Parts: sequence; C-alpha cells; structure tokens
Amino acid sequence: MGGDSEAMPNGLSTFESLRDVVKQLKYAVKKRDYDLTIRHTTTAIDQILEPLILSYLDIRAYTHATQGKIQLALKDVERMIEHAPGEPDGYLRKAEIFSMYGRQTCAIEAYDDGLSNVAADHKRVRKLDDGRAKAVADRNKTVDFFALLPSEITSNITSRLPQATITACLMTSKPWRLQVLRSTADVWRSVSINEEHDSHLISTAPFVGRFVENLVINTANKGLRDACFRAIKNGHLSEIRKLKITAVSCDNLRHSIATISNALWQARNTLKFLDIDLDMHANPITLSDILLSCNTTTDIFFSCKSSKTALSGDYTELEMHHSLTNLQLTADTIKRKHIEGVLQRCQQLRRLVMCGCDPTVLESVNKYATNLEILGYNCTGLVPELAYGDPQPGLRVLYTNDGGTKVPIENLFPLIYRNMGTLEDLQAVLSSPTELELQQFFANYRDLKLENMKRLVVWPQIRVQPLIMRAIRGVLTLKHLHVVEPFQTDPLFKAVMRLPPLTTLGITHARTKTGRSSLIQMFRTYAQFSATGNSLRSVQFRYCDEIDDSVLAALAGIKTLDDVTLCSLDDVTTAGINSFLEKTRDLLKNLALAEMSSITDPSLIILTGSTSLTTVELDSLPNVTDQGICDLIESQDFSLAVVKVDGCVLTPN
Repeated sequence: MGGDSEAMPNGLSTFESLRDVVKQLKYAVKKRDYDLTIRHTTTAIDQILEPLILSYLDIRAYTHATQGKIQLALKDVERMIEHAPGEPDGYLRKAEIFSMYGRQTCAIEAYDDGLSNVAADHKRVRKLDDGRAKAVADRNKTVDFFALLPSEITSNITSRLPQATITACLMTSKPWRLQVLRSTADVWRSVSINEEHDSHLISTAPFVGRFVENLVINTANKGLRDACFRAIKNGHLSEIRKLKITAVSCDNLRHSIATISNALWQARNTLKFLDIDLDMHANPITLSDILLSCNTTTDIFFSCKSSKTALSGDYTELEMHHSLTNLQLTADTIKRKHIEGVLQRCQQLRRLVMCGCDPTVLESVNKYATNLEILGYNCTGLVPELAYGDPQPGLRVLYTNDGGTKVPIENLFPLIYRNMGTLEDLQAVLSSPTELELQQFFANYRDLKLENMKRLVVWPQIRVQPLIMRAIRGVLTLKHLHVVEPFQTDPLFKAVMRLPPLTTLGITHARTKTGRSSLIQMFRTYAQFSATGNSLRSVQFRYCDEIDDSVLAALAGIKTLDDVTLCSLDDVTTAGINSFLEKTRDLLKNLALAEMSSITDPSLIILTGSTSLTTVELDSLPNVTDQGICDLIESQDFSLAVVKVDGCVLTPN
C-alpha cells in the first residue's frame, strides 16, 4: 500500500531554523531588547512553527494511510487544510491518500479544491495541476481486478485480508463493497473496540453493522465509546446479540446516559447478553434502568462498586421481566432491600450469582426465586453455567464462598431444606451452631435427606458434621465428595463407606489421625469394586495428616484410579511414595505432586515406564532436581503430553 516518492512527506529542516531563532530570542531577552524579542517571536510563529505543524500533520497522515487507517489520515489532512487553507500541502496530501487507495475520482476532487483555494501565483500551485493530470490519467487506465477475476478468486483474496485493509476496500466503491461484504461476513461476527485505531471499525458500521453479533467496548476513548453507542442507537448493529462494556469504558458516563439508554432500547429485540462493569463509586446507570431498557435480554452481568446507587431504584415501576433467566451481580454490599425488588420482577430467573452479599439476601431468594436452578452466594470460583433447554423445577446447584467467611447456618439451611429433593451439587461453608441450636435443627429438619446429591464440597466443622452425615445417609447418587477441615474423620469415613463407591474424593486440611484405619478399610473395599470398573477414579489429598504409607498402599489397590493429587503429606516416606508410584504408574493419567520432601529424583525415574501417564505437575519439591526432571522428560519409554514444574531445585547448569 506504499505510495511513490511524491507521496513522501517533506523533511524537517525547519528544526535548524528553530534552533537559530531560539538562540537569538535568548540573546534578545538577556539584553532586554524587547523590540527584537517581538520581531524574533513573530518570525518563529509565522515562518517556522506554522510550517512545522503542517509538516507533523503531513507525516502522521502519510503514516496512517500506509497502515490502512484512512479515516485517521483524512482527519489529519482536514486539520492541515483548516490550519492553512491557502497552502497546497493539505490538498496534495489528501489527493495522494485517495490515489494510494485507487480512489482517483476523490483525488481529482481534492486537487480541484486546492486549485480553487490556493492562489494562482503560488510557487507550488504547479504541483496541484500536475497531480490532477496524473490522477485523471490513472483513472482512465485503472484496472478493477474485482470486475475481471472470478468471484471465487476475489472472495478468497478478501477473506485473507486484515480488518483494516478490508475497511479500506469497503470505502473504495460500491461494487467493491458488495463483493467484500459477501466474502467477509464472518469477520464481523465478533468485534472488539479497544483503542483509537479501531475507529475504522465504527466508520464502517453502516455497511458491516448488520453482521455484528458480539461487540466488546473496551476503550478509554470517550468519543470512540460514544460512537459505538450511536451506531447501536441508529440501528446499524441491527443483529447484535452480545454486548460487553468493560470498566475502562465506563469512566465519565454521566453525559452519555441518554445515548446509552437509547442504544440499549434500540437493541432490545436482539440483545440477549449484556455484561457491564461500572468500576466506579458514583454510578449513573442503575440495574433498574438496564432492566427497563433490556426487557427481552436473557443474561445480564452487572458489576459496580457502589450498590447504594447502582442497585437502588424504583422497581415498582418495572413491568414483569419474563425473559431474564441468568443474572450475575457484583457489588461492595448487596442487601435484602437491593435484591428483593429484582427478584419480584424477574421471577423467571434460573441462575443467580451474587458477590458481596449480606446473609439476609438468602431469605429473599428462598421467598421469591421460585424457579431458581443455580445459585452462587459470594462464590469467588466458577459457578456452573445454565444448561439451556426446558427448565427443571427446584434448585440443583448451590455454591457459597469457597473458604473464608462462614455463612450463618440459620440463613442457608432453610434454602437447602426446601430444595433437598432437587439439589445435586452443593458447596457450603456453614457456621457452626450452638449445642442448643443443633438440637433445634435436628428437630426442625428431622427428615432432611439430600437424596439426589451428586457432588458435595463441605467444611464439616464441629456440630456441622452431624447434620451433613445425617443428610447424606443412604444417598445412592453421591459420586464426588470433598471435605475441608473435617472435625472428626473416623465417623465421616465410616458414613461414606456405607454409600456406593465414590468417583472423586478430596480431603484438605485434615489434622487428625483418628480415621486412618477406616480410610484403609474403605480403600480396600473400593479395590474390590474396581474389578468391575465402578470405583474411585480421582483423589486429592492436601495438608492431610490422615495419609501415610499404609493409606497409600491401600489406595494403590484401586484399579480404576487415574487422577492423583498429593500435597504436603508429612507422614508419607520416600519408600511409601515410591511403592505407590510403582503400583499405579500404568493406571494414572494425571499426577500432581507438591510440597513433599519425600519425593526425590528416583521417584520420578519410576514414572518413566508408565504406559498411561499424560500429565505431570511438580511444585515445590525440595529434593527433586532438574536432572530428575530431565530424565523424566527425555525418557524413551513413554511420551508425556504436559509437564508443569514450579519451585523445584535447579543445578547451576
């Protein structure tokens, strides 16, 4: 796309003249010769700085044009003409840019504008005449390869072009535009506006907007951001389905509220997913405003720092929102008064995720969210997505925060009890009740049974563990269990042993050793079941004093085992871990070892004979060196797909 030598900008020889003038100015000021100072200053402004400004704009316009950013180039050209309408520089650059893109008719018009505004006796007016004559000749001999080549070939060519070049093609002529749009529709399905150089994407909105389905606005440029909303408001993005507005784009929104509201209203019939992050304390946009404008949107993700303004609002003025099924809210504090109006107006909600909640919110959820299937309460991890299809009655997934602040049991248990027949996936950090409260819970929830539970992640602390054990007694569906900081492991393992074999077992921060014999017995039972293929497949033991060599020996007898994570197991010896690896190396597919001094280079050598291992993760193993890791990786006996190493000792070379 480069131009010829005539299109190159002029040099910056004026720098030398400017230095001379600066020296003379300093001398005049020092001598307090004010007349001479004014004379030199006037010379600098009239004869040096003005050409210098034109030269800078000329260079930038040329650079933009060679990069395919024609709109930015023409913007600089217009500034040149506005700054010096009687000089030929701006008209020459404008015409040369059009010529670079094969738009000779536009180039001729630019030359004509120059000839009309530049004096006939100007020393460079001849350049305008010569340029116009060349543009006329080039227009007459232009070859339109789009018109000559088969459409299959032109489509193949245009489909390989970058967006900036495609944009230039769109602006060339109507035939080119039609051909390019036919072959590049998929290019515009997902568009992200990040920086000022993406302005060319918005300039093409009248042509390509109907192809855009997913739009991300991620720019701090207020003008570019508002141009995006105007394109939506004007109906150019008539098929937009997903819109994400990042925090960086939400700065200083106050003067753009009307445009944004009109844009959301214009897109209401097609917009199904909206993600907006108001990373500010003064929020001009409220959740009620969004619900009013986006009355057919199914998914809304709304983040703000100030719930006082962003979540407040008069929800009584809203009609029932029958489309919203997935709502995710993040704020500094979400209280019952903030969420109650939303739940009353959005009763088709099937997935609700909230971060920053007050426990009283759970009471409103239990009262109003009658169609809810998935609930995330202050959960920092991933909450399962909604499986779209026919709604399933009852809450199936409930995640609270994964550690940290405990949820008051009196707030959460009524919700669990109400949905005990449908809950399949529960992650709960519950506060421990008093002895009197525990007796009341046993009396009030005597028939509590999580009969459809498949996955359970729980912190079974004192007086919480009896409730959990009672709830899973006789449950036949439980396949995945992870306990963190268990109060008493022996009765817990005995209760689990009465259930059908688990598929996944995780134990974290178990600092007792009273359950070893029960755990060994359970693993030996699982080993018998594994002969039929229906037994334990994955274990995760982290900071667990229950695990020693004897427990690993029993675990190694389970023939279905293929995924093992062992972290900071202080009672496991080198002989014990090596024996376990020898017995399981042809069973395991994934192995993660961390923070264990008992693992050495010879432990890794054992793995080199594996016929099944595909992924190994090694983290903070003080007695493993790079030599052992190299021996593992370079072994000719097998080939690992992934090896992750972090925090292991490296030799100097």
